[in-house]
Amino acid sequence: MQYRIRCPIVLNLFVCQMLKTIALVIILVTCSPAQTKQRVARQRPPDPVIVQTRSYSRHVKRVPDDPDEKGVCIRDVVTGEASFPHIRFHSKRLTWRINKLIETRAKEEIHGMISDYEEESKTPRRLWPRCRTIIEEESANFVNAGCEAGIVSSRLVSLHCDGSENVGASAGPWGWDLNLKIWGEHFREMKLRDLFKPGSNWEEAMARVIRKTVADEYILSSTVNPDDTGFSLAPGVIRMPSSNSRFYQDIDVPCQELRPFMREEILRILDDAEKKAQGRRKKTK
Repeated sequence: MQYRIRCPIVLNLFVCQMLKTIALVIILVTCSPAQTKQRVARQRPPDPVIVQTRSYSRHVKRVPDDPDEKGVCIRDVVTGEASFPHIRFHSKRLTWRINKLIETRAKEEIHGMISDYEEESKTPRRLWPRCRTIIEEESANFVNAGCEAGIVSSRLVSLHCDGSENVGASAGPWGWDLNLKIWGEHFREMKLRDLFKPGSNWEEAMARVIRKTVADEYILSSTVNPDDTGFSLAPGVIRMPSSNSRFYQDIDVPCQELRPFMREEILRILDDAEKKAQGRRKKTK
């Protein structure tokens, strides 16, 4: 592109040349790559921060047990609890919407785990055992979960929620994951396929890395489902759920061998998260 400056006749040649030089310098400085990068950096929203941990609890009163010889019945109170981070984003609207989604998902998971007791609690009183006295006690049955953020950035949030249960005949760990791709004021939940380049045969590569990472006797399945949402991200790893392994062992799949198959934007996010993690580790030493 050429820039021309017409000089008035009254100006001599020297002054005209000076004006052209000044104009050219202004154009080069304004359009330089460094200035462009600085403007892009200023336009990119700041990374969100975890400001506090919130919790949700649900207490369900079961139908009383049969009375003892004195007519006393014990009524168990089953407790479901979940804790999760509250994240502040660059806008109040985005902060409210994403945190509402996190809270709603936690409530749904807790309610799902104690749904049998929820139904039992609706039993009409006329069907209860005949009791002279009812004593409410905290039950040995419980459900609890805690969520941690593996990655929190202006472009992606990944939560991994670990829980434990002792409900009825079932006992052991459980959990869920939530991965959100963010752009501007919008977001959507991610699937496993969203991490990788289309048509790159990443499914086979990931299954190979899983088999390489975990001993055969611990793996139930190395099959990869592209539409899976049950995964989470942390610096350097993709965390697959314990349902793929024996003894409820989460599988941390190293990203290093999968880098050729991953999308460039995802790699930048993971690299930024790794740099921040290294910085935090240096500060703690």
